[in-house]
Amino acid sequence: MRILVKYAGKRKRLILDVIENIQISELKKLIQKEFKLFIVQFRLYAFIATDFKILLTDSFPLSFFNLTPHDIIEIDAYGYKSLANRKKCHYSTYLDNLGYPLKYTHPEFSPLDIIIECCKKGQYFELCEQVEKLYQTHPGEDMLNMTHSNQWSPLHYACYYGHTQIVRYLIEMHVNVNRVTVDEWTALQLACFQGHTQCVLKLVQYKNLQINKMTKFRGTALHLSCERNFIEIVKILLDKDAYVSIKDPNGKIAFETTNNRDILNLLAIAAGNQELKKYSENEMEPFLTEVFLTGIFFIHDRQVVLQIDEEKGLLNRYGSKEKFQDKEKPELSISIPEIQDVREEGSWLFSGKEEYYFAVETSKITSKYYTKHRPLTLEWIERLQKAANYFLANYNERFNSNRDGLNRTVADSVEDKPTVNEPAPVNTEIVNYDSFDICEEIGSGSFGIVYRVQKKNEGKIYAMKSLSKRTLEQHKQLKYAISECKIMKQLNHPFIITLHYAFQTSKYLYLILDYCSYGDLLGVINRQGRFNEKTASYYLGETILALEYLHSLNILYRDMKPSNILVDTDGHIKLADFGLAKENVGANNPAMSMAGTPAYLPPETLDRRGTTAAADIYGLGPLLYEMMTGHPIFAGQDTMQIYNNIRQSRITFPPYLSIYAKDLITSVMSKNPERRPTINQLKRHMFFKKLNWQALLDKRIQPPKLLPKNEESEAIFIDE
Repeated sequence: MRILVKYAGKRKRLILDVIENIQISELKKLIQKEFKLFIVQFRLYAFIATDFKILLTDSFPLSFFNLTPHDIIEIDAYGYKSLANRKKCHYSTYLDNLGYPLKYTHPEFSPLDIIIECCKKGQYFELCEQVEKLYQTHPGEDMLNMTHSNQWSPLHYACYYGHTQIVRYLIEMHVNVNRVTVDEWTALQLACFQGHTQCVLKLVQYKNLQINKMTKFRGTALHLSCERNFIEIVKILLDKDAYVSIKDPNGKIAFETTNNRDILNLLAIAAGNQELKKYSENEMEPFLTEVFLTGIFFIHDRQVVLQIDEEKGLLNRYGSKEKFQDKEKPELSISIPEIQDVREEGSWLFSGKEEYYFAVETSKITSKYYTKHRPLTLEWIERLQKAANYFLANYNERFNSNRDGLNRTVADSVEDKPTVNEPAPVNTEIVNYDSFDICEEIGSGSFGIVYRVQKKNEGKIYAMKSLSKRTLEQHKQLKYAISECKIMKQLNHPFIITLHYAFQTSKYLYLILDYCSYGDLLGVINRQGRFNEKTASYYLGETILALEYLHSLNILYRDMKPSNILVDTDGHIKLADFGLAKENVGANNPAMSMAGTPAYLPPETLDRRGTTAAADIYGLGPLLYEMMTGHPIFAGQDTMQIYNNIRQSRITFPPYLSIYAKDLITSVMSKNPERRPTINQLKRHMFFKKLNWQALLDKRIQPPKLLPKNEESEAIFIDE
């Protein structure tokens, strides 16, 4: 068989003579040798049927994809797009010129690869063991529903290779049985095409299975089993109401795909029964109620109206009951036959309320909803499942416009393609990773990187905080990241950083925050030198107002330090990093965990006597001291020495500090939390005698002049 291979990167085409049954993995080795693609990772795509692109997957022979000599195979090298946005040193340019990419040189064997390998080889017991381990080490990820870039899930591989025990196990784990791959296969279609009767039996027993689902090129499972003359599978499908009169993409019904007389007899009997049943059954009924739209981070939770439009075959979502009554256009419309899965889900990690969740999944998006009553949630699940099967079985011309692009998948998806965050903001704009252009890296830490980004459709600058889920899980910090999102989404204060959007991929969590051009307060102090009393009182005052707001919501901050206080473009502070913040903390319910940065911890936290709002008041002392002296209040050669200094409260004040500054620092850092002043008492302290608190909150006081991040001052600010 002769194939034409094209590599856009080198503007080169090559005709290869290969055998039809050559494995794609072997074909890639041959192509790699011919094009001299050393080390670089690449995929192969075939362009068929008017430029439709399908991914050629390593595990299958070339004959599986039914290519013709007119089809073109294109090489897609990857690994460079993500590097383009990062600053490179001269070494990286040198390596690039040699053809050595910085990423993907040694692809790691991911947990998903382990699971898929077990599904390919039929290693049932090893699969169960691996899944148990992975759910312990990766508690936040649903590995069995994840896919590679070709959208093949573990269930697809198990059905293709005919491992019935694994298929049964995956179905019991409630995987999505209706997912469509990039090359347009469902799990049922694969099992029927390969003739794995027992796998088909297991699949059709699952109530969520859409037995009449048809993909862009394949037709339904009944079409495939008839074409391959698998009579036992045809019997199974017809017993489960596989519809005989559906036309495949070539316009053929099941009768026209086989010459087997026994199968034709079965189809004729089924067609008559289905015709009688169609007249005896009632038409689909409309359904409409209010539900709550939610997402993994609880961002933008809101009440919406869901409607099943039985005439057009659509699931519509309206922003409010009034918008539905005013007959405005829905903010989201999904063709009901495109729905792949509808399932009940458990409550989110931080939800203690009476909320009952269900998810509606298509090939492109998963929308998550909840109601206050479980019977209503179950009714929505049942109605949507029935509606999807009804419209698939009763497809006709009046649904043609709504079925345009039925069951399409994104052909150019990659392994770490960002998933869409649901719910969308109130303006129904869907925001994900592709909504932003990365300008530069502005910071990094143990769990991820912070970038300055620009939103494409509006040009506004934000900071994008990228957190590695794997690293967070390894350090048991994932719950703190989710807690940070949950807390930040309810905050609205001029001196607290705003969380504008949150979304995720299979590997990263992304938070879109206010961009603060002056960086953090620690950097400002290092560039500018120690603050005079007027500057220090200004920034400490804004910090106190932010704390006052948090405490009014019963939120304890627990990590007060200069590096967690950012300064925005106008010179105002933005309290940031709520990873250690804790809700519902009071005198009768103190936080008992030891959380915070060692040099800034209060004595009661060190001694595990319980942490309350007084701990945040304590943190204002070390903060003011560092602003006015330029160095931390407690230092030591190791952590234990720092802890001893905190317990002994040995504070050495330089002579240039005023008596009011010393008194404020001493009072807020009292060893006894009950003796520390409240925020109202702090506002009346003589250190703030010239500060108008209302004007400060309204931003009517001119901020101090600061040097930009790329400049440094040789001057030291000293009180006049």
